[in-house]
Amino acid sequence: MIIMIAGILVTNVVTDPIKRWFKRWINRLPFFNFLYSSIKDLTEAFVGDEKKFNEAVLVQVNEFGLKKIGFLVQKDLAKLGLPGEVAVYFPYSYSFAGQVVIIPADKVKPIVKNSADMMKFVISGGVSGLD
Repeated sequence: MIIMIAGILVTNVVTDPIKRWFKRWINRLPFFNFLYSSIKDLTEAFVGDEKKFNEAVLVQVNEFGLKKIGFLVQKDLAKLGLPGEVAVYFPYSYSFAGQVVIIPADKVKPIVKNSADMMKFVISGGVSGLD
């Protein structure tokens, strides 16, 4: 009971005020706010409560049959004036950098495999994740 009360007290009195102060400070600096929010969104996309890279897809990118593994991040781009198009994120191997591509929805084929395994496969350069 003492540990629970101590946890609640530390959270409400120490850590939450520090987080609020940090967010206020970051919001005052436009460049740092942009960097902080971008990095925060990216990390939450991988490990947050609302994982964004949860639907692995296969996309044929040219007429020679070259295919890339990506992750569907937006299923409807009608708000951008692009009905019938989707946004697919293609991560780079050995990096968390990547590229977002707008492509017709009919060119995207779902991969029926765990998205975490597919991300591991892509990030590792194809050497792991297909157990």
